[in-house]
Amino acid sequence: AALAAATAARLGLDPLSTFRLRLAHPSAGLDAPPPPLPTPCTVGQALRWVADLRAAASKPLLRFLAAHAADPAEAARLRHLSSRAGKEEYAAHVVAAGRGAAELLQEMPSLSPPLGGFLELLPRL
Repeated sequence: AALAAATAARLGLDPLSTFRLRLAHPSAGLDAPPPPLPTPCTVGQALRWVADLRAAASKPLLRFLAAHAADPAEAARLRHLSSRAGKEEYAAHVVAAGRGAAELLQEMPSLSPPLGGFLELLPRL
């Protein structure tokens, strides 16, 4: 619970605030897959019970975070880690170290990703 609350705070969100998921393509109707989490849902519930904040960050997540970094040096570091040239550093700094999204948010203060994309790219529990 503490990690979810800290991550919500780091994202500038109230863990008790509620959100609803909407179909991206309402015309899909009954053929649409079920939502990936209960809706409505609180930010805290999504970060605590649905998203794995501790799992090693994927390269797509690193690229997403880089796109939402205000500091060019942090953005460049994340892009490098997600690139072919950064493969060994990614293996050591992220995979071997078990560096997840929550830890990356703490390490890089300029990151400000939107919740929707962030949740979409986090592994599920």
